[in-house]
Amino acid sequence: MNISAQNIADVIRGFRHVDFELTDAYMECMAANLINAQTAQKSAYEFGWNEKLAKIDKLVGEGKDFGAIVRAMIQPSHSNTLFEPAVSHNDFKYDLVDFHNTPGKTLCAYDGKYRLVDEKYIDFRFIDCLTECLTRDIDTVVEFGAGWGKILSLLLMSSGRSNVNYMACEPSESGRHSFARLFGMVDGLDFSSHPFDFYAPDFSMLKGKKHVLAITCAAIEQIAFLPRSFLDGILKAAENVTIVFYEPVGWQRSLEQINLAIKSVVEEFGGQIPITKWYGKNFVYKIHDDNFIENSAAWSISGKYNINLLNSINTVVEERRAQIVHQQYDVYSANPLNPYSLIVLKKIN
Repeated sequence: MNISAQNIADVIRGFRHVDFELTDAYMECMAANLINAQTAQKSAYEFGWNEKLAKIDKLVGEGKDFGAIVRAMIQPSHSNTLFEPAVSHNDFKYDLVDFHNTPGKTLCAYDGKYRLVDEKYIDFRFIDCLTECLTRDIDTVVEFGAGWGKILSLLLMSSGRSNVNYMACEPSESGRHSFARLFGMVDGLDFSSHPFDFYAPDFSMLKGKKHVLAITCAAIEQIAFLPRSFLDGILKAAENVTIVFYEPVGWQRSLEQINLAIKSVVEEFGGQIPITKWYGKNFVYKIHDDNFIENSAAWSISGKYNINLLNSINTVVEERRAQIVHQQYDVYSANPLNPYSLIVLKKIN
């Protein structure tokens, strides 16, 4: 994991309205603490994808085919609380306001609001968008931070396109093995997996490709300070590039919340305040539509999630190297505190 003090400084300077005077020693401290946090995140995902791999192997052993395995893998977990298990197991303070536990229902973020949906509900609008973006001239689909292969699998099933090269670029070894295990079940597919580091991105696997459809889904989320080299590199990687982001960046359009996030992350990663006083440790999530943006910003700050993807996208658009062809904020999330926004970016030649 190639994280440097210079990378963090460059990201902070990328916010033109922010004027931080931080010493080199302070930036080095931030980089060291960020490396520790991101290493812990990577270990957690390595463990999680190992569990997914074990489940895939079990279903293969039971004679299930590709489609049956993917459908089994994406089924939502059931919960006795309003929050999905992954959320309710976290230690955080919240006020449900007018919501209350309802049998068979779960709370989600949906089009910028809090809603109750059936606990079995799965939102496929992101996959529908990807299928629409998978035009005839695209020869390669690559997902950065592909995990166990969920999104690429659903796209293959939705589109039926077996005449493109599917690539999984994934930091964790267990994730790459899971993807290869699944796609190896489908005869005739051209697919490959590659190690990938968002902090030192290498796009050599795309050399010679004509039109690349690139995807990120809840992956850049984990990269607190996304380096400029990611978007710069991917836009140069092929003659034509379409990028679809499905990431929790809706709150980043709020200048107030961005300023709060930068201040909090700089102070907390820099060791200025004790963990017990960190912003996310003391924030109370009020589950009301009026608090939607504030809540999602607090969740990102608490998780040390990305703070600069939207700023990076806007920068390449301003430089006329790419254009936004679709933008929809806070589309959906089973975790109501972490809504995902959908942005489609196309390279300008």
